[in-house]
Amino acid sequence: MENISTWEIALLAIVGYFAITALVKMMIDYRDRLTAQLEEQAQKEKKRKTEEEAHKKQQERQAEQMRQRAQRDEAA
Repeated sequence: MENISTWEIALLAIVGYFAITALVKMMIDYRDRLTAQLEEQAQKEKKRKTEEEAHKKQQERQAEQMRQRAQRDEAA
């Protein structure tokens, strides 16, 4: 280590800077892709849940209509 010149230290510092910069850019890109993926999954889940609730309400309305018809038929 004692034989390292000033130019070698400067070169090592520059290479280290570029390596860290590249790593940070890769991490930021990964974070952005992961965030987008998770947001997409959350939107799909929200849409699925909304559709599921609408379907359940529709089934409940149909069941209520059938009960009302049955009651009318019994009364008639």
